[in-house]
Amino acid sequence: MNSISNKLIEKSKEAFIMAIEIYNKPSIKYRVEGFSFFICNAWELMLKAHLINISGDRSIYYTDNPNRT
Repeated sequence: MNSISNKLIEKSKEAFIMAIEIYNKPSIKYRVEGFSFFICNAWELMLKAHLINISGDRSIYYTDNPNRT
């Protein structure tokens, strides 16, 4: 794995933990919405790491805008 992929996996793990922590806090009114946001973010980061491992760093960037994934 390359360093970008490793960083994405670590961020994915953090987003997943945040999703679970938010969901388990009954005092938060919008916890389902917060959970949904962080769980989707975790999956997106994992997918990007997977794409990088298969096709290289450039595979997650738009061809017409190299600053956008």
